[in-house]
Amino acid sequence: MDNQILRLIIEDHEDVINLNKSIPLDTLQEVVVYIIDQLRKKYSTDTFTFRDSENTHYQLEDIAEYEVSPIFISIPHRHNQTFMKPDLRTHKNVYTFKDLDSIHIEKLENLKKYEEVQIKVDVIKSMNKSNKNLQFEDPVLSADFSKGLKIQVTPVTEAEERSSPTFGNPESNGKKANGTSSFMLKPEQLVTDMSKREKVPLTDGRTQNDFIKMSEMNKNPLGKKIELQMYTLEDVKKHNKSTDAWMVINGKVYDVTKYIPYHPGGNKILMGVGKDGTSLYNQYHPWVNANFLLEKYHIGFLKK
Repeated sequence: MDNQILRLIIEDHEDVINLNKSIPLDTLQEVVVYIIDQLRKKYSTDTFTFRDSENTHYQLEDIAEYEVSPIFISIPHRHNQTFMKPDLRTHKNVYTFKDLDSIHIEKLENLKKYEEVQIKVDVIKSMNKSNKNLQFEDPVLSADFSKGLKIQVTPVTEAEERSSPTFGNPESNGKKANGTSSFMLKPEQLVTDMSKREKVPLTDGRTQNDFIKMSEMNKNPLGKKIELQMYTLEDVKKHNKSTDAWMVINGKVYDVTKYIPYHPGGNKILMGVGKDGTSLYNQYHPWVNANFLLEKYHIGFLKK
């Protein structure tokens, strides 16, 4: 999570929630739901998808519970969507909790504040409740507003994915086909010395592609049902062996035990086991989407 804020971005619009540890989770969820409902009205749509910078899809309630930030909101059936660069976003709302009962909203257009509003949390809850008792449900329907609104958070189809905004493409020049400048998600750090990426022969002729195929063929490669949880760094440190290996990458906790035999760098992966391996990962593999490779081994999030 970046600088204790929660950011929700759609096209040229951004909503920012300044987080406060004293704010209860259910209150934060209510504010997120309120924001999504405002976006529903603004964009005249009944369907959204929520993704992070690694293209991981989330349910609506996950955004608040795991404080995922930034979240990129897409409208699946709208073509040529573009996420504008921060300095080109024309609309921005900043939400700041004044106390447990009220929230201050600053509204900006073209980086200039044009309105300030203070609203009671109870009013937000009442508005959400009036929307047909909005509820968090399963992955298919995470929210049900009035008039049958269904917030879709399941992965979009292949055809929709092709028309969706590009995420993390290192070959992109930041331009969409329509010529609009977009906010492309790039690695935090690039490799400057390729000699650092020394590969070693793997035992039994295994390759990373073998690992990907194995993961694709196995719906549950960890052999157990995964319920995402929040973990502290102390929790992660307990899993620091090749036979029991957890690693944090970009705030997500992965069980990488089964990946170790397939790692192109051999046992060098153990340098990041039982700890936050983000800096090491970005140093050696900044162009690799960790979540694509380890999605089925994602077990939770690092608690800040």
